[in-house]
Amino acid sequence: MQQTLRRNDPCPCGSGKKYKRCCLKKEETQAVSDWSQTVPRAIKWLMAEHPHAVREALDNGFFGSLDENEGKILHAHKSWETTLINALDWLLAEGTITVEGSELRVSELLLEGGPRFLLNSGNGSSESRLRP
Repeated sequence: MQQTLRRNDPCPCGSGKKYKRCCLKKEETQAVSDWSQTVPRAIKWLMAEHPHAVREALDNGFFGSLDENEGKILHAHKSWETTLINALDWLLAEGTITVEGSELRVSELLLEGGPRFLLNSGNGSSESRLRP
């Protein structure tokens, strides 16, 4: 049977300090940095599940005001990667895509049916949907 580690227990690393003053801080810092992959994972899921709708939303929404020639120039420019990051950021925050004839906000689609993210609850971890 696994014993639950509490904040005031001696740290299991053997430092002699309380857990809250030693490894708990390190684990909390690690948990925060683990969220750094949330946006890439959300984009990967969107591209896998709705590739045509994502391309259409970017082409018509973010890049919609560009004509074909301007699009080619931008794509060849050294700032293309930065522009693409901004476009994907826009898509996640404000964009909509059409899925099975219905226009859906991407942010809501991700929260309701998107990828599952591992949430660390402190006493083990569980898989759960992100909620606002």
